[in-house]
Amino acid sequence: MIIYKATCLINNKIYIGKNVSNFKNRINKHYRDSLLVNTKIIFHKAINKYRFENFKWEIIEDNIND
Repeated sequence: MIIYKATCLINNKIYIGKNVSNFKNRINKHYRDSLLVNTKIIFHKAINKYRFENFKWEIIEDNIND
């Protein structure tokens, strides 16, 4: 499992997430979900509002066991 951080480069707000699969796939899923018109996820609304390219993605910890 990995713990990752997405930082909005416009307002410096951060999102912390965890994932058990491929990190790049998870980033792409966040992007796809942000394009949904009816999304209720605040983070996805932020990606849509501030544009995907204005987020910096980084792994904080990896190889974490449950």
